[in-house]
Amino acid sequence: MKRLLTLACLAALGGCAPKTLQLPPTLPDTLSEPRGAREVTTLLDLDHVNDVAQGGGYVFVATDHGLLVFDGEGGMARLMETERFGAVTATESGDALAAAGSRLIALRGSTPTENAPPELPAGTTRDLLLAPSGALWACGDQGLLSLRDGAWMRMGEPVNCVTLHAAPQNALWASLDRGALFVDADDVVREHREGHGLPAGFVSSVVPVGAAGEAFALVQSPSDAYLAHFDGTRWFAYTVDGFERRVVGLGPSRDGVILFAEDHAFRVHTPEGIGGVRLTPLQRGERDEVLGYRATASEPTPVEQRELPDQGARRLAPVPPSHPTLEAPALAVEPTEPIAGRAYLVRTLGDRTYLALRGRGVVELGAGEPRTLSSRNLVADRDLQVASDERGIPWLVTDDGTVGVWQDGALQTVAGPEGARPWSVAPGPRGVYLASTVPSRPNVVQIHRRMPGDQWVLVVERTLFAAPPAAETEADDAAAAPAPAEDPETAAIAAPAPPTGPQLVGVPMLGVTEDEALWVALRVAADTESGSRLRGVAVLSATDEAITYHHEVVDPAVDGAEALRLPDDFEAMDVNQDGMAWFATLVGAIRLGNHQSVFFGEDRGVRGEVVSDVLVGSRGRVWVAAAEGPGYRQQQSFEFRMPGFVKEARPLRLAMDPQGRVWAVGPNGLLVESEDQWTAFGEAEGLPTTQLVDVEVDAGGAVWILAADRVLRLDRPQAAPAQR
Repeated sequence: MKRLLTLACLAALGGCAPKTLQLPPTLPDTLSEPRGAREVTTLLDLDHVNDVAQGGGYVFVATDHGLLVFDGEGGMARLMETERFGAVTATESGDALAAAGSRLIALRGSTPTENAPPELPAGTTRDLLLAPSGALWACGDQGLLSLRDGAWMRMGEPVNCVTLHAAPQNALWASLDRGALFVDADDVVREHREGHGLPAGFVSSVVPVGAAGEAFALVQSPSDAYLAHFDGTRWFAYTVDGFERRVVGLGPSRDGVILFAEDHAFRVHTPEGIGGVRLTPLQRGERDEVLGYRATASEPTPVEQRELPDQGARRLAPVPPSHPTLEAPALAVEPTEPIAGRAYLVRTLGDRTYLALRGRGVVELGAGEPRTLSSRNLVADRDLQVASDERGIPWLVTDDGTVGVWQDGALQTVAGPEGARPWSVAPGPRGVYLASTVPSRPNVVQIHRRMPGDQWVLVVERTLFAAPPAAETEADDAAAAPAPAEDPETAAIAAPAPPTGPQLVGVPMLGVTEDEALWVALRVAADTESGSRLRGVAVLSATDEAITYHHEVVDPAVDGAEALRLPDDFEAMDVNQDGMAWFATLVGAIRLGNHQSVFFGEDRGVRGEVVSDVLVGSRGRVWVAAAEGPGYRQQQSFEFRMPGFVKEARPLRLAMDPQGRVWAVGPNGLLVESEDQWTAFGEAEGLPTTQLVDVEVDAGGAVWILAADRVLRLDRPQAAPAQR
């Protein structure tokens, strides 16, 4: 976060950059430990951002899981979280329009209104623009559309449109997958195509500059990216020799543009008296190659829905060995400051630029100090959900049901099983498992497994709390006789019977054993302030229809013959001991197995009795995080002899890494145990915060820590250089 503040120089565009392209070394936040330094990554959310708009003190963020609206006080509302929003635009007064599919939603601030324009034609809407003149534009695979007299009209041909950019004098640029369009206030269109000056087809970003019609653009081919400049008559394509960073977009500056790479920002400008590294011109278009015509407004007709080519970040094109000298305007580039995160989307709105960073939300630049806008949906209310699949890749589930995976050094969202609401994730014998409810079917729980081919496969589906089948009798046979036929035209349609007994609200914890028994924590509706409560666990099997319920008041006739007593409310569970399941509760650690429930409280050696976590560890130990510090059970007795600083830290959560080391966190920092030796970590060792809530370790050895306001990922340790 400290490095992000230095991006303020992008707004002021002062001379804070070095004079050459040689980047200064940027050391990430690190945690020092005996085995080496661990890079620390701060993560906030799992939202994938598709568009950003601002106006009236509000910032609107269109994501794959609803529309986020941030006010000037830092408050946030998530609207229509079950829908994907592909585009959003807003006026200076705070009136906004957002596109969910082809449907438009009108808002004033965070309040939806009734004055939405008519639905867009079928297709994918990728961008909206409320121009200063009041005109409304939309683009997508149905082309470039304008709202005229209450109806949507297509301007020109049904091109595949990517983004819209307001230009001076009520003009606009539309970037396409095969070129760009410039539309002036009189609806005269100038069409820019590959082969007519542009170095490649896909135009991912446009920044209008100078007089109407002049612009910089970021243009991509399947393998390379180019910085292109249109001076009003012809295009020039540029690159930077040896530029290795992957670029994602452009933003405006006072005398040029800002080129944003994934992890750094670069200022492109005219070089007189400033310095920097000269750009190499690769291509020069001829004059008058732009096709101009007056657009004919026509009613849009359905077109085949077209996907965009891969929009991933690209490196700038290499300079050919025999490249000739080209006459072109001189441009220079110089680095400004590193970006604390991995950028993947850039939006420039007036004097502000918004960067979407993977796992970090959106950073706003250009209005005082930069600020971060994030839903923080990765910051869990209860515990951190992290599990590794058979490839060692970590998977996560947020409190709002978003599924994410850590790939290519960043968090990425992944679609969950269709029709299901994910709640919890756990490793198992055949990969990673996901527990979900089905909103359209009361009391149904589903367990899916992620296949290596990136598909969810249903392992178990059960309806919980259903009445057990009654024994068959002769009376039952008589009752089953067919009833008199009813007239289908007059017979009432039978409504589905409401669920009886507990009503399932969620499944917040999941455990999977080696024989694929599935332990699911149950949250049910209740007359409490929160509206729900825990009700023990259900044990499911992929090979047996039977369901066993372990909870406070057990009735074997209803809960199953193997049902055992377990407090309804518990903090954590671990099912990794053969034939046993351990639970952390307010009345001690509880073990279920061998047809009995055993409570380990003060009388059985658990000091303080209140247990917040349990962990089946190595060397035959079962660890507990108790009220008086961490301890473990080994050879049928508990051991709590720990150093004083460990006991005083009173960690609340535990995890074990692949080397068998135990990690512990609490409100006083981070601890790790290795062969009975403990080490404490705090701010002096590089930990950004000591207010820690939960900890998990993935199969690759990375440590995931839930803090009060963020998630920290400690990468695998990098070995310290050998001492000479």
